[in-house]
Amino acid sequence: AAERAALRGGPLPLRIFNTYAAFDATGHDALDQAVGAVRELPAIAGVKFNVGPNARAAAAYRACIQVAGTRLPAGARLLCECHPGTMLETPAALAAFVPPAEPWTFDVILHPFLDGPELIAAWLSVAGRHAMHAHVQMRDPRNDRVFLSLADEPARTRECFAALAAGGFNGTFTLEFSAPTLTARDQPRE
Repeated sequence: AAERAALRGGPLPLRIFNTYAAFDATGHDALDQAVGAVRELPAIAGVKFNVGPNARAAAAYRACIQVAGTRLPAGARLLCECHPGTMLETPAALAAFVPPAEPWTFDVILHPFLDGPELIAAWLSVAGRHAMHAHVQMRDPRNDRVFLSLADEPARTRECFAALAAGGFNGTFTLEFSAPTLTARDQPRE
């Protein structure tokens, strides 16, 4: 309750709510808690979620997404973070997950500065206008555990922004990780 009160009264607007509730047949208790929290917080535009890694559970994931979407406050959209470790880690997997004849029940979060221009184009060709949000993080290509600032790789940053623009991306961004995360200078409280 104290954390929710701090979020409601904080100096920055909270627009995206992050949940790690299981989006499968067993995860409804955690999903109920997440939806309850979203309803308590003002002006939530999106709820970030992940599906699990099990492709055989695709029907359960779809059903849970459908249920969650109907329970969110008006104006809040589900935002699926499609990345490694989930069954939606590739554009092809996303294309197979969303039946072509059915309406989309969620939008997609991209990781453009990890993916690069070719993969950005592939994600946008599948998700189209449903690519509504992007997580900003860039890693050192020589060491995946080292986070960079976008300013550390200006050419790569420009290429990724150009690919987003060329693909028609018109979404929002969240700074997910940046230098000096995971270093001795990483001071989250400052």
